[in-house]
Amino acid sequence: VDKMSLVNKRELNTDEDGHVVDMHFFDTGSQSVLTYATVYGSIVGWDLRAPGTAWKLENGPRKGVITSYALEGTQSWLVAGTSSGHHVCWDLRFMLPISTVTHPKGSIVRRVSMHPKESSWVVSAINGNNEISMWDMETQSRHMTLWASTKPPLSLTQVTNNSVLGMHVGMGDRGPYVLAGGTDCRLRYWDLAEPESSYIVCYAAQDPYLQCPISYSSRVVDGTEVIVETLSRPRTSASSGDDTPRRGPDQPPPGHKDTIQDVTVMNEPQRLVITAARDGTIKMWK
Repeated sequence: VDKMSLVNKRELNTDEDGHVVDMHFFDTGSQSVLTYATVYGSIVGWDLRAPGTAWKLENGPRKGVITSYALEGTQSWLVAGTSSGHHVCWDLRFMLPISTVTHPKGSIVRRVSMHPKESSWVVSAINGNNEISMWDMETQSRHMTLWASTKPPLSLTQVTNNSVLGMHVGMGDRGPYVLAGGTDCRLRYWDLAEPESSYIVCYAAQDPYLQCPISYSSRVVDGTEVIVETLSRPRTSASSGDDTPRRGPDQPPPGHKDTIQDVTVMNEPQRLVITAARDGTIKMWK
């Protein structure tokens, strides 16, 4: 096996820049650009084929620490999510901030991504209630929210502690979808074209809801379409079947035992969903 060799490197001054919080890469043909965001609010474009820095945006500390950012497909704009619930849209042609959308509760933006179909929409995972919202950066309105919480949809006062930390937004045969995992250790598939077809891909390893019927429905709340996960607790019967002898040892549960930190999809050589958890476990799903 050929050994990998270091081709290029850059060391940041952590006192001046802070450490890197997120990274993205794009290749335009004429440019091969590694972009990164720092804890002090800089978003930097580093052209790997040229010396120095290609461009630098100063998001600044006023709107909170950058937690995640995403680049639009043609690299004409990007959006940065912050610890104060702001989504700041930057025009990369003029290097200027052009719009800001703020979550009404000011909750931390855990992960932000571009919508695969709507050109001006961003998909944002927000702290609490497993909330994922889709915002139009042009009109600054919220069009759709995914809500896997027992609290009332879009509630600002009632919050469950579960949050999405890993998110993959893609385009399938039926339309756009979101794969999401987080602190409840569950991996969910959200079907944005047919909300009722959403489902839990994998439950947590020791999930109390494993035997509970779960359904998904769409409703409009304050002008926003909300896809809500509803849990129906099963009726307990006297004969639980525990007296039935088991054949062989129990199989270990396939789910994660710890918080899912990241989710991605691999298409070659076969289509697999990959999840990574805080305890170091990486799982692949067909």
